[in-house]
Amino acid sequence: MTSTLLKLKSQLVKLLNALVIITMGLLVLDVLWGVLSRYLLGGQSSWTDELAQVLLTCLVLFASGVAYGKNEHLGLDYFVGKMDSSTQIKIKCLGNLIVLIFSIFVLIIGGINLVINTYEMQQVMQALQIQKAYVYSVIPISGFFFLIFSIESFFEKECVKND
Repeated sequence: MTSTLLKLKSQLVKLLNALVIITMGLLVLDVLWGVLSRYLLGGQSSWTDELAQVLLTCLVLFASGVAYGKNEHLGLDYFVGKMDSSTQIKIKCLGNLIVLIFSIFVLIIGGINLVINTYEMQQVMQALQIQKAYVYSVIPISGFFFLIFSIESFFEKECVKND
């Protein structure tokens, strides 16, 4: 089961990497167009700021998923590194459990509720004229990635005994 999860994690990290690259490229083009339209054409396009906000939100959620999936996220390893290996494993397992719970309840369930509520209220972004629910859908999607990565990390760090 661990090898299957490891393969899935590897593919999901590659997918997220591609999404980060695409999103970053679009963000650079959007901001560049906003600056050029303001200074060369005399007035900024009305949609560039709003699109930059959407793209930055997606970029942060996707990139944080990549960092967590590659185990390159910000951590406080100094004190944990001074403990014995059994305690280190327990602390890392506790951290993964916290991420797993956060992923399920805040990102996935909370994100789905946010998407449903904004969809039902027909909230629309003024400049882009798209529903906010579509933008907010990136929250439960990123929660899915965090959930898969935390489950895989449970098995990798021997939090669950493999028989």
